[in-house]
Amino acid sequence: MPTILIPTTSGTGSEVTPNAIVTFPEKELKIGMVSPHLLPDLVILDPALTLNLPKSITAATGMDAFTHALESYISNKANPFSDMFALESMRLISGSIQEAYHHGENLKARENMLVGAMYGGMALTSAGTAAVHAMAYPLGEIQDFSWCC
Repeated sequence: MPTILIPTTSGTGSEVTPNAIVTFPEKELKIGMVSPHLLPDLVILDPALTLNLPKSITAATGMDAFTHALESYISNKANPFSDMFALESMRLISGSIQEAYHHGENLKARENMLVGAMYGGMALTSAGTAAVHAMAYPLGEIQDFSWCC
């Protein structure tokens, strides 16, 4: 059966990665999983699904997506492929996050955020992350940081 993923926030870019996070708040535990079985057959980016996001979620997921791209760009495993996606991700997000935040109904800004997040996920898959993620995981286990990874 084919897997189709449709993100409803412009955040992790996980729709194009083999990564998943499972959180157990009652245990203050956060577990990462990596499997090629998590990769979809098709990704659909529909900015209309993000039009009603609260400003706080728009900001938090946008900064998470930008951080993924930045970390991939400065990663020791960065390469021309990951750099291409990371740079375009950062360009799209930095050029659209304020518009998406202040004017959430702007479909083009929302589209740029979704594409930027997806490109960040592609960069992350190729180059990995850096120190921000290493620090964010233990902090995210004990504190509700919705923007953390």
